[in-house]
Amino acid sequence: MKPLPSALSLLLLSVFLAACGDGKTAALSGTVSYKERIALPPEAVIEIVLLDTSRMDAGSARIARQTVTTGGGQPPFAYELRYDPADIEEGGSYAVAARALIDDEVRFVSQTHAAALNEPEAGRTIIDIVLRPVPATVPGAGDMP
Repeated sequence: MKPLPSALSLLLLSVFLAACGDGKTAALSGTVSYKERIALPPEAVIEIVLLDTSRMDAGSARIARQTVTTGGGQPPFAYELRYDPADIEEGGSYAVAARALIDDEVRFVSQTHAAALNEPEAGRTIIDIVLRPVPATVPGAGDMP
């Protein structure tokens, strides 16, 4: 077997290192589900966000976001929400929220924000979220930062 040319070796090494990241990310994981016996179509998307809810006088700031395409699968949907620990302030208040969209229309939403990272010593990194249906007549229902 011939050795790879050095330029190709460097390229492969840089791709590998970029894929590994700098090791400075953390993650929250869990599942998103709903109790209704309704099947989501294959184009449905689940959106999960990590929010900074520390400031009462301002809206929640989004720290991280992940989308999961359902592809015709049914709940529960697993997620892994990666974030930069430098964005987390000691003593801050953080929450994870989720919603399900079909053709960019919110159909299900988490009604309560699941507390996250608020007690670092507890090390809560697994958060399961239950969605509720959104009434079709409520304008702006399910809006998230």
